[in-house]
Amino acid sequence: MPDFDVQVDINYLAKVVTEVRDLAETVRTYGRAGASTIAAATPTALHVIAAYLESEMRSWAHTDGTHARLFNEKLGGEAIRFPELRAVLTYVTPSPVSREVQQAELRAAGARLRAVAQELPSRMTTQSVPKFVSLIEEQAATVMEFADGLG
Repeated sequence: MPDFDVQVDINYLAKVVTEVRDLAETVRTYGRAGASTIAAATPTALHVIAAYLESEMRSWAHTDGTHARLFNEKLGGEAIRFPELRAVLTYVTPSPVSREVQQAELRAAGARLRAVAQELPSRMTTQSVPKFVSLIEEQAATVMEFADGLG
């Protein structure tokens, strides 16, 4: 088993969770093309990934808070706030949306998912990172493949 120096940037992870959820909604909005669609399964998968990331973020925040309390000999507990964790809206586009707009939005979402996957290991060093990277890259590939099929 590899020896990990665990490092987690909680504020960064909160931003990532929000961004993955927002990208899920972009895919839901633009992921339909006639009978072909990624507007259900892919957003669902992205929301599940975001939920797993959020759970991991909250676990590390709890661990950090517990250690801080123990080492500082504080009594009682405190609430941990995540100011970077935001609610995400679901969008409904006017119909019809041009293939060019649809393709551009999906390619941008796929590119941003890939960027998140590449950036994650430098901001979160835990044993779960390779799995998160793989899951995010898999969804990015699905989005890009669908976008390329629109052209």
